Amino acid sequence: MKKMCIVALLVILQTQIVCGQTNILLSQSFENLSIYSPSFTGANDFLDIKTGFRRQWVGLNGSPSNIFLHVQSPVQVTANDFVRNRKRAERKGGGGKSKDKQVSKLKLGLGGFLVQTSRGPVNQLETAINMAVHVPVSFRTYLSLGLANGINSTTLNLNDLILQNPSADQAINALALNGSNVSNYHLNASIGIHSDKYYFSYNVWRLTRAKLSGNGALDESNSFARHHIVGGYRFKPVNKFEFTGGSQIGFDQGSPTFYELSFRARYYKQYWAGLAYRNDLSLIILLGWQINSTVKFSYSFDYKSSEAENLANASHEVLLGFVLFNKKNSTSFW
Repeated sequence: MKKMCIVALLVILQTQIVCGQTNILLSQSFENLSIYSPSFTGANDFLDIKTGFRRQWVGLNGSPSNIFLHVQSPVQVTANDFVRNRKRAERKGGGGKSKDKQVSKLKLGLGGFLVQTSRGPVNQLETAINMAVHVPVSFRTYLSLGLANGINSTTLNLNDLILQNPSADQAINALALNGSNVSNYHLNASIGIHSDKYYFSYNVWRLTRAKLSGNGALDESNSFARHHIVGGYRFKPVNKFEFTGGSQIGFDQGSPTFYELSFRARYYKQYWAGLAYRNDLSLIILLGWQINSTVKFSYSFDYKSSEAENLANASHEVLLGFVLFNKKNSTSFW
Protein backbone atom coordinates (compact mmCIF):
# COMPACT_ATOMS: atom_id res chain seq x y z
CA MET A 1 0.00 0.00 0.00
CA LYS A 2 2.82 2.38 0.90
CA LYS A 3 4.53 1.53 -2.38
CA MET A 4 1.42 2.47 -4.32
CA CYS A 5 1.25 5.77 -2.47
CA ILE A 6 4.86 6.53 -3.39
CA VAL A 7 4.21 5.77 -7.05
CA ALA A 8 1.11 7.98 -6.98
CA LEU A 9 3.16 10.71 -5.32
CA LEU A 10 5.73 10.57 -8.12
CA VAL A 11 3.00 10.89 -10.72
CA ILE A 12 1.57 13.90 -8.90
CA LEU A 13 5.00 15.47 -8.59
CA GLN A 14 5.70 15.06 -12.28
CA THR A 15 2.28 16.51 -13.10
CA GLN A 16 3.03 19.50 -10.88
CA ILE A 17 6.33 20.04 -12.65
CA VAL A 18 4.55 20.01 -15.98
CA CYS A 19 1.65 22.24 -15.01
CA GLY A 20 3.58 24.49 -12.64
CA GLN A 21 6.08 25.87 -15.11
CA THR A 22 5.17 29.47 -15.91
CA ASN A 23 1.63 28.91 -14.50
CA ILE A 24 2.39 30.98 -11.41
CA LEU A 25 -0.49 31.17 -8.95
CA LEU A 26 -0.84 34.41 -6.97
CA SER A 27 -4.12 35.56 -5.45
CA GLN A 28 -2.99 39.19 -5.79
CA SER A 29 -2.22 38.81 -9.48
CA PHE A 30 -3.58 42.32 -10.16
CA GLU A 31 -0.63 43.66 -8.14
CA ASN A 32 1.76 41.73 -10.39
CA LEU A 33 0.05 41.98 -13.77
CA SER A 34 3.21 42.14 -15.84
CA ILE A 35 4.20 38.68 -14.57
CA TYR A 36 1.15 37.41 -16.44
CA SER A 37 1.01 40.10 -19.15
CA PRO A 38 4.41 41.40 -20.31
CA SER A 39 2.64 44.10 -22.34
CA PHE A 40 1.80 45.90 -19.06
CA THR A 41 5.46 46.24 -18.07
CA GLY A 42 6.17 49.89 -17.30
CA ALA A 43 2.53 50.96 -17.68
CA ASN A 44 2.73 52.93 -14.44
CA ASP A 45 4.70 56.18 -14.35
CA PHE A 46 7.02 55.13 -11.54
CA LEU A 47 9.49 52.47 -10.45
CA ASP A 48 7.30 49.70 -9.05
CA ILE A 49 8.80 47.06 -6.74
CA LYS A 50 6.77 44.20 -5.24
CA THR A 51 7.92 41.37 -3.03
CA GLY A 52 5.94 38.81 -1.11
CA PHE A 53 5.32 35.32 0.17
CA ARG A 54 2.51 32.83 -0.40
CA ARG A 55 1.78 29.63 1.53
CA GLN A 56 -0.95 27.27 0.35
CA TRP A 57 -2.82 24.74 2.47
CA VAL A 58 -1.34 25.84 5.77
CA GLY A 59 -0.80 22.93 8.14
CA LEU A 60 -0.14 20.37 5.42
CA ASN A 61 3.48 19.22 5.39
CA GLY A 62 5.18 19.92 2.07
CA SER A 63 2.39 22.18 0.79
CA PRO A 64 3.23 24.67 -1.99
CA SER A 65 4.87 27.98 -1.10
CA ASN A 66 6.09 30.92 -3.19
CA ILE A 67 8.57 33.74 -2.69
CA PHE A 68 8.46 36.43 -5.37
CA LEU A 69 10.15 39.66 -6.40
CA HIS A 70 8.77 41.82 -9.20
CA VAL A 71 10.29 45.06 -10.55
CA GLN A 72 9.17 47.28 -13.44
CA SER A 73 9.62 50.84 -14.63
CA PRO A 74 8.76 53.01 -17.64
CA VAL A 75 11.43 54.41 -19.92
CA GLN A 76 9.93 57.63 -21.20
CA VAL A 77 10.56 58.56 -24.82
CA THR A 78 11.33 62.28 -24.89
CA ALA A 79 9.53 63.11 -28.13
CA ASN A 80 6.60 61.97 -30.15
CA ASP A 81 7.71 63.00 -33.65
CA PHE A 82 4.45 61.94 -35.28
CA VAL A 83 2.44 64.29 -33.06
CA ARG A 84 4.96 67.13 -33.49
CA ASN A 85 4.94 66.89 -37.28
CA ARG A 86 1.16 66.71 -37.39
CA LYS A 87 0.87 69.86 -35.29
CA ARG A 88 3.31 71.72 -37.55
CA ALA A 89 1.34 70.69 -40.64
CA GLU A 90 -1.94 71.83 -39.04
CA ARG A 91 -0.47 75.24 -38.21
CA LYS A 92 0.95 75.74 -41.70
CA GLY A 93 -2.10 74.49 -43.54
CA GLY A 94 -4.63 76.32 -41.41
CA GLY A 95 -2.99 79.69 -41.74
CA GLY A 96 -3.30 80.30 -38.03
CA LYS A 97 -2.44 78.96 -34.66
CA SER A 98 -3.96 75.67 -33.62
CA LYS A 99 -4.54 74.89 -30.00
CA ASP A 100 -2.13 72.31 -28.60
CA LYS A 101 -3.88 69.33 -27.06
CA GLN A 102 -2.41 67.29 -24.28
CA VAL A 103 -1.03 64.14 -25.91
CA SER A 104 0.35 61.01 -24.28
CA LYS A 105 3.92 60.10 -25.18
CA LEU A 106 5.26 56.88 -26.57
CA LYS A 107 7.06 55.03 -23.79
CA LEU A 108 8.95 51.82 -23.20
CA GLY A 109 8.78 49.53 -20.20
CA LEU A 110 11.49 47.37 -18.68
CA GLY A 111 11.24 44.96 -15.79
CA GLY A 112 11.59 41.44 -14.55
CA PHE A 113 10.57 38.99 -11.89
CA LEU A 114 11.81 36.08 -9.83
CA VAL A 115 9.50 33.44 -8.37
CA GLN A 116 10.70 30.53 -6.25
CA THR A 117 8.18 27.74 -5.71
CA SER A 118 8.49 24.75 -3.37
CA ARG A 119 6.17 21.73 -3.44
CA GLY A 120 7.49 19.10 -1.07
CA PRO A 121 10.62 17.70 -2.76
CA VAL A 122 10.05 19.79 -5.90
CA ASN A 123 11.74 23.20 -6.15
CA GLN A 124 11.29 25.60 -9.04
CA LEU A 125 12.95 28.91 -9.80
CA GLU A 126 11.56 31.06 -12.59
CA THR A 127 13.18 34.30 -13.71
CA ALA A 128 12.31 36.56 -16.62
CA ILE A 129 13.24 39.87 -18.20
CA ASN A 130 10.24 41.81 -19.52
CA MET A 131 10.13 44.55 -22.11
CA ALA A 132 7.17 46.44 -23.57
CA VAL A 133 6.33 49.32 -25.86
CA HIS A 134 3.27 51.51 -25.15
CA VAL A 135 1.91 53.36 -28.17
CA PRO A 136 -0.59 56.19 -27.46
CA VAL A 137 -3.81 55.81 -29.42
CA SER A 138 -5.58 58.63 -27.58
CA PHE A 139 -5.01 60.67 -24.46
CA ARG A 140 -4.32 58.23 -21.57
CA THR A 141 -5.03 55.17 -23.74
CA TYR A 142 -2.19 52.96 -24.94
CA LEU A 143 -1.82 49.96 -27.20
CA SER A 144 0.98 47.86 -25.76
CA LEU A 145 3.13 44.98 -26.95
CA GLY A 146 5.36 42.96 -24.65
CA LEU A 147 7.79 40.06 -24.45
CA ALA A 148 9.18 38.08 -21.53
CA ASN A 149 12.38 36.08 -21.89
CA GLY A 150 12.52 33.59 -19.06
CA ILE A 151 14.38 30.62 -17.61
CA ASN A 152 12.70 27.98 -15.49
CA SER A 153 14.78 25.60 -13.37
CA THR A 154 13.19 22.57 -11.69
CA THR A 155 14.86 20.27 -9.17
CA LEU A 156 13.47 17.12 -7.57
CA ASN A 157 15.27 16.38 -4.29
CA LEU A 158 15.46 12.59 -4.15
CA ASN A 159 16.69 12.70 -0.55
CA ASP A 160 13.29 14.00 0.53
CA LEU A 161 11.54 10.87 -0.80
CA ILE A 162 11.12 7.95 1.60
CA LEU A 163 10.83 4.56 -0.09
CA GLN A 164 10.69 1.01 1.26
CA ASN A 165 12.82 -0.35 -1.56
CA PRO A 166 14.44 2.45 -3.60
CA SER A 167 16.60 0.12 -5.70
CA ALA A 168 13.52 -1.60 -7.11
CA ASP A 169 11.73 1.58 -8.10
CA GLN A 170 12.22 2.20 -11.82
CA ALA A 171 11.18 5.83 -11.63
CA ILE A 172 13.71 6.62 -8.92
CA ASN A 173 16.44 4.70 -10.74
CA ALA A 174 15.73 6.63 -13.95
CA LEU A 175 15.93 9.95 -12.13
CA ALA A 176 19.16 8.93 -10.40
CA LEU A 177 20.66 7.88 -13.73
CA ASN A 178 19.48 10.76 -15.96
CA GLY A 179 19.42 13.56 -13.42
CA SER A 180 16.75 15.12 -11.19
CA ASN A 181 16.86 18.67 -12.52
CA VAL A 182 16.09 20.50 -15.74
CA SER A 183 16.36 24.08 -17.02
CA ASN A 184 14.37 25.53 -19.91
CA TYR A 185 14.21 28.80 -21.80
CA HIS A 186 10.78 30.14 -22.74
CA LEU A 187 9.39 33.21 -24.50
CA ASN A 188 6.04 34.75 -23.55
CA ALA A 189 4.30 37.27 -25.83
CA SER A 190 1.51 39.72 -25.04
CA ILE A 191 -0.68 42.38 -26.63
CA GLY A 192 -2.87 44.69 -24.59
CA ILE A 193 -4.68 47.98 -24.29
CA HIS A 194 -4.95 50.07 -21.16
CA SER A 195 -6.01 53.46 -19.85
CA ASP A 196 -6.71 55.02 -16.47
CA LYS A 197 -10.11 53.26 -16.49
CA TYR A 198 -9.60 49.80 -17.99
CA TYR A 199 -7.09 47.18 -19.10
CA PHE A 200 -7.25 44.11 -21.33
CA SER A 201 -4.57 41.78 -22.68
CA TYR A 202 -4.14 38.52 -24.54
CA ASN A 203 -1.03 36.54 -23.69
CA VAL A 204 0.68 33.41 -24.98
CA TRP A 205 2.97 31.71 -22.51
CA ARG A 206 5.64 29.33 -23.82
CA LEU A 207 5.29 30.70 -27.34
CA THR A 208 8.70 29.15 -27.86
CA ARG A 209 10.72 26.99 -25.48
CA ALA A 210 13.99 25.09 -25.49
CA LYS A 211 15.79 22.84 -23.05
CA LEU A 212 19.01 24.36 -21.74
CA SER A 213 20.25 21.51 -19.56
CA GLY A 214 19.23 18.58 -17.42
CA ASN A 215 16.79 15.70 -17.69
CA GLY A 216 14.19 16.63 -20.31
CA ALA A 217 12.00 13.70 -19.27
CA LEU A 218 11.00 15.64 -16.16
CA ASP A 219 8.78 17.93 -18.26
CA GLU A 220 8.66 16.33 -21.68
CA SER A 221 4.89 16.91 -21.86
CA ASN A 222 5.19 20.62 -21.08
CA SER A 223 5.33 21.72 -24.72
CA PHE A 224 1.88 23.29 -24.99
CA ALA A 225 1.52 27.03 -25.47
CA ARG A 226 -0.78 28.43 -22.80
CA HIS A 227 -3.26 31.19 -23.56
CA HIS A 228 -4.06 33.71 -20.85
CA ILE A 229 -6.53 36.60 -20.97
CA VAL A 230 -6.81 39.29 -18.30
CA GLY A 231 -9.05 42.32 -18.05
CA GLY A 232 -10.49 44.85 -15.66
CA TYR A 233 -12.48 48.05 -15.40
CA ARG A 234 -12.34 50.81 -12.80
CA PHE A 235 -15.16 53.26 -12.10
CA LYS A 236 -15.74 56.01 -9.55
CA PRO A 237 -19.45 56.44 -8.77
CA VAL A 238 -18.93 58.66 -5.71
CA ASN A 239 -16.21 60.95 -4.45
CA LYS A 240 -13.29 59.25 -2.66
CA PHE A 241 -14.52 55.76 -3.59
CA GLU A 242 -13.54 53.75 -6.64
CA PHE A 243 -14.37 50.19 -7.64
CA THR A 244 -12.49 47.74 -9.86
CA GLY A 245 -13.78 44.53 -11.36
CA GLY A 246 -11.30 42.09 -12.86
CA SER A 247 -11.10 38.66 -14.43
CA GLN A 248 -8.59 36.27 -15.92
CA ILE A 249 -8.78 32.98 -17.76
CA GLY A 250 -6.05 30.54 -18.79
CA PHE A 251 -6.21 27.42 -20.95
CA ASP A 252 -4.04 24.99 -22.91
CA GLN A 253 -4.17 21.41 -24.16
CA GLY A 254 -2.33 19.95 -21.20
CA SER A 255 -4.14 21.31 -18.13
CA PRO A 256 -7.65 22.28 -17.00
CA THR A 257 -9.11 25.69 -17.82
CA PHE A 258 -8.51 28.24 -15.08
CA TYR A 259 -10.55 31.36 -14.40
CA GLU A 260 -10.87 33.92 -11.65
CA LEU A 261 -13.25 36.81 -10.95
CA SER A 262 -12.55 39.65 -8.53
CA PHE A 263 -14.09 42.86 -7.24
CA ARG A 264 -12.29 45.49 -5.17
CA ALA A 265 -13.21 48.80 -3.56
CA ARG A 266 -10.69 51.52 -2.69
CA TYR A 267 -11.25 54.47 -0.39
CA TYR A 268 -9.34 57.71 -0.90
CA LYS A 269 -6.61 55.82 -2.82
CA GLN A 270 -5.36 54.50 0.50
CA TYR A 271 -7.42 51.56 1.80
CA TRP A 272 -8.91 48.78 -0.27
CA ALA A 273 -10.76 45.51 0.21
CA GLY A 274 -12.25 42.94 -2.11
CA LEU A 275 -13.39 39.42 -2.89
CA ALA A 276 -12.39 36.97 -5.58
CA TYR A 277 -13.52 33.55 -6.74
CA ARG A 278 -11.35 30.96 -8.48
CA ASN A 279 -12.82 27.94 -10.27
CA ASP A 280 -10.94 25.49 -8.05
CA LEU A 281 -13.68 26.39 -5.53
CA SER A 282 -11.53 28.99 -3.76
CA LEU A 283 -13.01 32.10 -2.17
CA ILE A 284 -10.44 34.85 -1.60
CA ILE A 285 -10.53 37.83 0.77
CA LEU A 286 -8.33 40.76 -0.29
CA LEU A 287 -7.12 43.62 1.93
CA GLY A 288 -4.64 46.44 1.31
CA TRP A 289 -3.23 49.62 2.78
CA GLN A 290 -1.23 52.39 1.09
CA ILE A 291 0.85 53.27 4.15
CA ASN A 292 2.37 56.37 2.57
CA SER A 293 3.38 57.63 -0.86
CA THR A 294 6.19 55.07 -1.01
CA VAL A 295 5.09 51.91 0.82
CA LYS A 296 2.04 49.67 0.51
CA PHE A 297 1.03 46.45 2.25
CA SER A 298 -1.58 43.91 1.18
CA TYR A 299 -2.84 40.52 2.31
CA SER A 300 -5.06 37.80 0.90
CA PHE A 301 -6.70 34.78 2.49
CA ASP A 302 -7.87 31.85 0.37
CA TYR A 303 -10.37 29.28 1.53
CA LYS A 304 -10.82 26.29 -0.72
CA SER A 305 -14.00 24.26 -0.39
CA SER A 306 -13.36 20.52 -0.44
CA GLU A 307 -15.28 17.35 0.31
CA ALA A 308 -12.13 15.65 1.59
CA GLU A 309 -11.93 15.45 5.38
CA ASN A 310 -8.93 16.79 7.30
CA LEU A 311 -7.68 18.70 4.25
CA ALA A 312 -5.89 21.98 4.93
CA ASN A 313 -8.01 24.51 3.04
CA ALA A 314 -6.48 27.85 4.06
CA SER A 315 -3.82 29.77 2.12
CA HIS A 316 -2.15 33.08 3.00
CA GLU A 317 -0.35 35.62 0.84
CA VAL A 318 1.37 38.83 1.93
CA LEU A 319 2.83 41.54 -0.29
CA LEU A 320 5.00 44.57 0.35
CA GLY A 321 5.23 47.20 -2.39
CA PHE A 322 7.48 50.20 -2.97
CA VAL A 323 6.81 53.16 -5.28
CA LEU A 324 9.84 55.25 -6.24
CA PHE A 325 10.43 58.25 -8.52
CA ASN A 326 6.70 58.98 -8.66
CA LYS A 327 7.02 62.58 -9.85
CA LYS A 328 3.44 62.73 -11.13
CA ASN A 329 1.99 61.33 -7.88
CA SER A 330 0.12 58.73 -9.95
CA THR A 331 -1.41 55.48 -8.75
CA SER A 332 -1.54 52.05 -10.34
CA PHE A 333 -3.88 51.96 -13.32
CA TRP A 334 -5.40 48.71 -12.05
